[in-house]
Amino acid sequence: MKLTLKYHGRLTELFGKKEETITVTSNTAEALKQELEGLDIRFRENVYQLAQNNKIIKGNEILTAFDVDIFPPFSGG
Repeated sequence: MKLTLKYHGRLTELFGKKEETITVTSNTAEALKQELEGLDIRFRENVYQLAQNNKIIKGNEILTAFDVDIFPPFSGG
């Protein structure tokens, strides 16, 4: 399936773009993370979270949209 990855925060600078469209075989958040980490070492070397429809997704949560937001973890208090 085709997914549009939308980078946020420092990941925009790291990847040199705000978004890109890729084709993946994954249908869960964890499978997508593993697939991304196999495609580009920058995913393995950085901490990031995935979100869809303004909700963080992880583990076996099913991908429900064709846009995935990728951003560094939140910090602060």
